[in-house]
Amino acid sequence: MIDISIDIKSDFIETIKLSGHAESNEKGKDLICCSISTLTISLINALTEIAKANIKADISEGFTLIEVNEKDKDKRLKSDILTKSFMLSVKGIEEENPEFIKLNITEE
Repeated sequence: MIDISIDIKSDFIETIKLSGHAESNEKGKDLICCSISTLTISLINALTEIAKANIKADISEGFTLIEVNEKDKDKRLKSDILTKSFMLSVKGIEEENPEFIKLNITEE
């Protein structure tokens, strides 16, 4: 099971945490895990290369933590578009595969 936690503060996504594996198929053939991994790496790359945002990304086997610490208004807006796009994509995958993904969204 992949657990994904998204923390939203003042309408901006500040933290995304992913842990676990989907285990929907054998290693190397798990399309759900591959999809989430691809979305996550694409998000990190887009935040740093397109939005030029100040982020902290901690990646290890079966775990990723992304913290968006951007204060610049323009970069924060770009970051928010990217992170919310990620959230929508993950929601879609979760809706189709609830036995493999658990998404928890916390808003303050």
